[in-house]
Amino acid sequence: MNPINLLRYLKGYVSFSAEGGFTERFINLCSINGIILWDTSYENKTLYSKCPVSSIGKVRKAAKKSGVSLRFKNSYGLCKDMKEHKKNAGLLIGVVFYLAFFSFMSCFVWTIDVNGNESLPKEQVIETAEAFGLEKGTFKPKFDEFTAANSFTRNNNDKYAWCAFNIKGCKAVIEVREAVKSIKESTAKEPCNIISSTDGIILAYEIYDGIPEISIGDAVKKGDLLINGVSDNEDFSTLFLHADGKITAKTKNNLGIRFLKAAKCKRISDSSNLYEYKIFFLKLRMGFTKLNNKPCFTHSQYLTYNNTELPISAKTFTVYRTESAERNSNEVLLSSLEKFSFEARKKNSNAINLCERPKFREEKSSFVIENQWESVAFIGEKQKISIES
Repeated sequence: MNPINLLRYLKGYVSFSAEGGFTERFINLCSINGIILWDTSYENKTLYSKCPVSSIGKVRKAAKKSGVSLRFKNSYGLCKDMKEHKKNAGLLIGVVFYLAFFSFMSCFVWTIDVNGNESLPKEQVIETAEAFGLEKGTFKPKFDEFTAANSFTRNNNDKYAWCAFNIKGCKAVIEVREAVKSIKESTAKEPCNIISSTDGIILAYEIYDGIPEISIGDAVKKGDLLINGVSDNEDFSTLFLHADGKITAKTKNNLGIRFLKAAKCKRISDSSNLYEYKIFFLKLRMGFTKLNNKPCFTHSQYLTYNNTELPISAKTFTVYRTESAERNSNEVLLSSLEKFSFEARKKNSNAINLCERPKFREEKSSFVIENQWESVAFIGEKQKISIES
């Protein structure tokens, strides 16, 4: 159905016949009065035509002035069909509601996908995009893709070199290009010495550049010169080098930490749940609990269809109430051992331990944990040579 016929159907129209009198004058009068006639034909001295329902009064006046006899035959249009099918009006209303509902639903973003991410996970990109207005349930007519993508890139230029938001239908695609950090090493390296980072006995060394100042079996202290970056030439000139090499030594490390017994802590006294239901951009919270920066655990669950998450979700906030308390000696001891173990691993992360001598001492108000390690480690560290201009 073309648009003109659809418009005529919505407004309603009638078919009629006119005979006798002056049919040519009748047609002229209809034209002068702005009456639209169509499907006009003339057979056996009778004029057949159609006109809008709203023009029936004007047609009758034109017929009276021209002396023709009118006879209206059938009427057509939406109103007439609805009157004839009153019993089926619910079906028509349902069809209209169906079309209106899906037209409205197509104005929202239902699914989000990410292209171009390599090291960054898809969930992290989508979570970052939510801060700039793109999420499941975003109302498309009020969302500016270009502006949001520019803000996304500008505020995360350390991670993303470029970004674009493309919305096709109900699906949004986030196109990203991750930033590549270029590492430029200077060809002119700064002159430096290699000194000892701790006390030890030299077991082995490899010199890549510079002049060695040690031998195997030498005992060195922290700060002693191991590889010299200053070379004196035969012509009494001085050459400054970027000393480099590996020095392996047998070392001793000590670590001792005192932990107070009287330690305060926070204990969970009670917990309550707060529920948040989201349908597209509408959010509804149920519960009397207020967050107010309290410690809480959140869990989100989306309605899925055919393994696709829809923009309908339920989020549960489990809010914990805490109170101040004092830890007993056993709790303090366990946490002290855990912290000491962490510090010990950090201190010996680049060493091979040969043996250790742990010590534990309990005092009146504290625990004292100590340990001594004999290990093999690289002890060289660079020290910049200052040159006066």
